[in-house]
Amino acid sequence: MKDTNERTLKPSLESIVKQLHNKRDCLEKAVNIEHWQKVAPDGSLQPQFKVPSTWDTALGSCSFKKHCVVPKTIEQISVIGSKLELLLVLTVGAHVKVNGETRYQVNYWADTQLVPILLTESVMGGESYQMDIITPGGDGLGGFALGKFRFPEVEEWIFQLDAFAEELSFSLFLIDHGYVSSSSTLDAMLMEGLTLVSLALTEGTWHALKTSIAHIRETWAPFFKSEAKQFQIHMVGHAHIDINWLWPMEETKDLIKRDFHSVLHIMEHYPQVKFSQSMAAYYQIIELEEPELFKRICEKVKSGNWDITAATWVEGDLNMAETETLVRQFLEAHSYIKEKFEISPSICWEPDTFGHIATLPQILKQAGIHYYYHSRPGGGEPLCWWEGLDGSRVLSYNDPLKYNGPIVASRMIGDLLAMHKRYSIAESMYVYGFGDHGGGMTLWEVEKATRLNLSPLLPQFSFAKSTDFFESLVRKEVALPVFYGEKNTIFEGCYTSHADIKRVNRQTEYALTAGETLQTMALIQTGQYSKDHPLETAWRRQCLNQFHDIICGCSIHSTYDEAIPAGWQAFEAGKHLQSSAMQQIASGIESFSTEPYLIAFNTLSWTRTGWVSLEIGNDTSGNTVQEGDEYVDYQNHRITIIRRANELGFYAVEIPPTGYKLFKKATSSSNEIEAPFKSVTTSQTEERFIMQNEWFTVEIDAESGTIVRFTDHRVDRELSHTVAGLWEEGNNLKGLMNLFQVLYETPRPMSAWKLGTISQIHQLVRGATSKWGQINANSASVIITHTYRDSEIQQEIRLTSHKAQLEFLTEVRWNEKAKLGEDAPFLRVSFNPNLIGPITSTYEIPFGSLERTANNQEVPALKWMDLSESGSGYGVGLINDCKYGHSSAGSTMNLSLIRSSIEPDTVPDIGIHTFSYALVPHLDYKEIVPQYAWEFNQPMTAQLTPSTNASLVTDSSKWPSNPEWSLFQLLDNKDAQLVESKHIIASACKSSPTDDDYYVVLRFYEINNQAGPLLLQWNGMIQSIWLVNLLEQPIYQLTHKSVKEGTLVELNVHPYEIISLKIYL
Repeated sequence: MKDTNERTLKPSLESIVKQLHNKRDCLEKAVNIEHWQKVAPDGSLQPQFKVPSTWDTALGSCSFKKHCVVPKTIEQISVIGSKLELLLVLTVGAHVKVNGETRYQVNYWADTQLVPILLTESVMGGESYQMDIITPGGDGLGGFALGKFRFPEVEEWIFQLDAFAEELSFSLFLIDHGYVSSSSTLDAMLMEGLTLVSLALTEGTWHALKTSIAHIRETWAPFFKSEAKQFQIHMVGHAHIDINWLWPMEETKDLIKRDFHSVLHIMEHYPQVKFSQSMAAYYQIIELEEPELFKRICEKVKSGNWDITAATWVEGDLNMAETETLVRQFLEAHSYIKEKFEISPSICWEPDTFGHIATLPQILKQAGIHYYYHSRPGGGEPLCWWEGLDGSRVLSYNDPLKYNGPIVASRMIGDLLAMHKRYSIAESMYVYGFGDHGGGMTLWEVEKATRLNLSPLLPQFSFAKSTDFFESLVRKEVALPVFYGEKNTIFEGCYTSHADIKRVNRQTEYALTAGETLQTMALIQTGQYSKDHPLETAWRRQCLNQFHDIICGCSIHSTYDEAIPAGWQAFEAGKHLQSSAMQQIASGIESFSTEPYLIAFNTLSWTRTGWVSLEIGNDTSGNTVQEGDEYVDYQNHRITIIRRANELGFYAVEIPPTGYKLFKKATSSSNEIEAPFKSVTTSQTEERFIMQNEWFTVEIDAESGTIVRFTDHRVDRELSHTVAGLWEEGNNLKGLMNLFQVLYETPRPMSAWKLGTISQIHQLVRGATSKWGQINANSASVIITHTYRDSEIQQEIRLTSHKAQLEFLTEVRWNEKAKLGEDAPFLRVSFNPNLIGPITSTYEIPFGSLERTANNQEVPALKWMDLSESGSGYGVGLINDCKYGHSSAGSTMNLSLIRSSIEPDTVPDIGIHTFSYALVPHLDYKEIVPQYAWEFNQPMTAQLTPSTNASLVTDSSKWPSNPEWSLFQLLDNKDAQLVESKHIIASACKSSPTDDDYYVVLRFYEINNQAGPLLLQWNGMIQSIWLVNLLEQPIYQLTHKSVKEGTLVELNVHPYEIISLKIYL
């Protein structure tokens, strides 16, 4: 029987399926409006503009024209008396006219799939329609995705042909794979049915085909139904609504409300329907603006129909999320969702996010998340256990069909069979519903899904929650492959586009975390704490700004007109908290002097030496700090107030971790000594500026700003190359470090997302002006000014006495507007240090670091990247304060600075850009680069204490009991000695009140793939200390020991582990 089946049944069935697909495709082609006349902004006519297609909105307004006459039949299907609707999808706004009358008009994203344009309630045949679509120019993403007539009768046959073809194919699949046993009776029945269909197709009448389809469904059902229904498609209804992508915030809010109302309406008609929706921020919008709608959603959550997948505040970018913002995405979402809906999501929903970091599995597990759904980038294993750097695993599904799926049987069953073939499973997950501009599921899509489920020859089509598929796989203990590491990259241009949002992102996180740390220090020092939560709104705004389309720089300009000021407002909230906390601490310092003390604060978890900025120059008594003032610490180290750029400050020695040190006005005492810095010396030749400190000698070329000599005296190595013949004239030697390059990207669609092919590289090695900047005992700098076309780059290259790094403080006036059809300029800086042998390239990622192949691929990193010799460990780190795009090849590393994309924002980066980076040569990057990068982004600050009445001063030579103070220390046991840990970094220290008590959450992580014991030394007594997850839920209580210095807690840290502690005071 099997031979008979293979020789006759299978070819016959496959032939019929092909004919059914051809008839379906003919019907679809007949109703699709594929060709339009396009009128360009200059008035030129393109007679055959094929849909789907794109155009450049930057050219200006354009229009599309189409004249159609409605036939009486379509492929012999009568449409007389039929309703006729027009479906359009354009990714820009549109003004649609039919026969000169306005029928539809929107400013952003024209999509009539949800509410089609009605042309007539009853077709008579011969009606003439002149359709004109006018689209705006300027910002946007020009795309004409769909033009289509909808006749209900034709739509029904498209659905039936597609479904019936799948019924035949799936029946054959069940036989071929042994789920249904072949027999003479079955084979005869199958051939009879196929013969009837074949005759109907030959006859060409729709009535005959309809009759034969009904016959097959009825006669085949007893043989196939039970086996077919063993297979299951979990249908997850979803509405993907991008935040302010190609439209403003008010439209985003309107879309949320529209779609949520629509879903509730569908559930009234189909109580079995389930709907999944992510992003806690959306639920908060509904709660605030439509409370009655919010109540109805709450009811559907309780009934199990509404599935909240909001594990994060928004679907944020993951590669550019600084450590603590990434945690707050989960923490803020969980606290809100738990409070409002009494549930905790177990899935993280990131369908459109542009890459996935190697540390995410641990973050997910610590946030109570077991499952992960995404669809970019494609390729690799769709279904797998995803293992992070620390060994944590989550069940991950990288959807090959993406989100926004239509209810189409061939698409859905094809995916099911692919999953069966790859993983030997009888189920799949299918996400359906219109999206990007929202839309979600519709009544007619739900109706189609319900009808497919009624077929006895098809699998179960189940309305499902987002977790049903995952839970089924776990319950059945399905064996799946393991994927290790990161899931990157796609849209590499996004790491650099719209540099302004990147800067506010970095600055705001560090302002907020520093504010929380200082607030905690103030609580421990003074016992006072405000029970308000001043940073909740700021953190939520920071999270919202990390929505993938916003921070990635691929939204329209108006998005940033809203997001960037809101981001800076959140930044100011953090700075305000810092100021008030410092003042609170300063007010509690006992004083033995009529002069106010200067108190320097360090918010990082290790002892720091370096620059302290005086952001606050006055106290409430009107005391000031002046340039040239001298102070001493309790060890009699003398410091001098100097002006550096636009701020006053000083260089200080050994400010304690998460603590402070006091300084008082200097006297003429012979005991006072200068801080132990070796002065920076300078010299100059006709062509070079030369600076030298304890570690380095640096020579800078006067006309290019490149480093032509860089000597590391610690190991007597020359890091710089000079290459003759590389430049145009070939007779001047220029350096290959700090080399500004303007690359030219060839034109391409979606330029904010995609890096173009590099057509040429212009090296900025001539014509710069140069001069000495500030020079004093503690620092020296050279100021280099480049002019390139209409832009100017001014850079201060600074070497200091206190730190083994060379700093580059940069301001760019970028006026390079990309032009359509021309190559677009892209500014980066390149360093090619003289390293030997195999080179290892390492990049910082959230809560860790990752080695990557140095293949010149643009990749994301946070504050630093590093190139090191694989043998010696010697190398060079490159740190920065707001950049994310990096690349490396061999011993060259590049930092991407500014691009000139044109779509969807036509002028994304025109303006002034301020940023800094620094070069950090080292003997071992693990010992220095991560800490230097944190210090570069989170500077120390100082505050004056209040003045003391002279009558209260008894002995001005005395110091307060705590001339320096530290909240906590993280200590390693190294060679039987306790030393500050260099591989553990505290990323958060925040305090919160409870009804009866106070607690502090301390979070730190291991960055260097190093395991071992760790000692936490806490300054003060505590009631208890708990290991908690990222949601601050207890895991288990830790033992602690009270000592004179406070409290000691011993921990064992694993490689790349994130540890959060809740300390009850």
